[in-house]
Amino acid sequence: VLALAAALTAALRARPAKTPPNVVLIVLDTVRDDCVGAHWQGVPLTPSVDAIAAEGTRFTNAFSAAPWTVPSHATLFTGLHPHRHYADHEHFKLADSFTTLAERLQAHGYATAGVTCNPWLTHTLGFKQGFEQYFEVYADSQPNENDSPKASTQAIEWLRQRAADQRPFFLFINYLDAHLPYTPAPEALNRLPPVPDAKPRTAFSIAEAERFLGRLDQLSPADLQEVRRVYAAEILAQDAQVARVLDYLRGTGQLENTVLIITADHGEQLGEHGFTGHEFSLYEPVLDVPLIVRFPPVFPAGLQTPAPAGLIDILPTILDVAGLPPPSETLPGRSLRKLLAAPAADRPLLAEYARPATLINKYWRSNQPRVDMSAYNTSLKSLRLGGFKYIAADIGWERLFDLSTDAGEERDLSAEMPDRLAQMRAKVAELELGP
Repeated sequence: VLALAAALTAALRARPAKTPPNVVLIVLDTVRDDCVGAHWQGVPLTPSVDAIAAEGTRFTNAFSAAPWTVPSHATLFTGLHPHRHYADHEHFKLADSFTTLAERLQAHGYATAGVTCNPWLTHTLGFKQGFEQYFEVYADSQPNENDSPKASTQAIEWLRQRAADQRPFFLFINYLDAHLPYTPAPEALNRLPPVPDAKPRTAFSIAEAERFLGRLDQLSPADLQEVRRVYAAEILAQDAQVARVLDYLRGTGQLENTVLIITADHGEQLGEHGFTGHEFSLYEPVLDVPLIVRFPPVFPAGLQTPAPAGLIDILPTILDVAGLPPPSETLPGRSLRKLLAAPAADRPLLAEYARPATLINKYWRSNQPRVDMSAYNTSLKSLRLGGFKYIAADIGWERLFDLSTDAGEERDLSAEMPDRLAQMRAKVAELELGP
């Protein structure tokens, strides 16, 4: 404990790098925080990521600003809340008018490359901004093909080709294995013992998830646990691909001068509150994300901190630790280095979900016409503050949970705690007026 305290003190006194470090940002798309560092009947799901966590700092109260790919990545890249960057269900695209993290780093002499397995992160939707090279590895994939091996191969090849380049680099990688449909490699699935009293699965399809969400099909607790096993197998297989990139960086001596951040854009619902996937909800399973930062000069090895953090903090953290000027405009996030020095347990964290009218009208009504989606056709806001969680829908309902005693968000306290409810509602309104 004393050694860790000493390391933390030294790290907090550390100054941003004089020589700009490399930056690697790895997004484990759709990976829940409770699956990182987890085991399935003794089998570790993320040994490679766990090793990085042991060498860096893990923020155990980290949250996304949105529950799906486009707005959450737009927040990662701009440092703005979704209500400011407008990349959501009604707009989809990240506008060219916003300055992205890649553009900021490129302006300061960084070589920049992005590798994505997610077709939502296409250049046509604005996510290529600032990247000298942008590899959309899903483009030639077969249905249900996991693209992580191609993503790691492409990332390593880019690193190899630029070996003589003296510029620092920024590399962004999005892995998509944990996203529906769950179709894990047999060798990964076979490492995880099946669930007793459940029909063994090899996959879980989008159609199955939709029928469960639409209350057309039911799954027993054992069957839901078997779905979780298939999801866990995807994470296990993905970890091996992450390891390939990390091993290359370590083997070439580049890791020590690299700010390495591993996080997720959002989580996943696996039956909680009757949901599967990550749409239509702002419950904890879709917002609670892993966040690990490895950069020994600044972030202590092996530290786990409960300081509230979010994806809004990634951009200011990278600029700060790299010793680059902060943005001229006001952003809502804070550098995680400074957050360690002065953690704020009562820091408010906002998440948003825009009304999914286009998704419902163009997809659900044609693919699942028997499902009544009217209750889901609403925008949502949520706020985490002082151990409480607030969720409000624009169709008129509000919910309040005490996460310290009700981590599963099962008991709505809105009627019992009207003053707290009003406080949370007012804070959401205040944050909506800010950046």
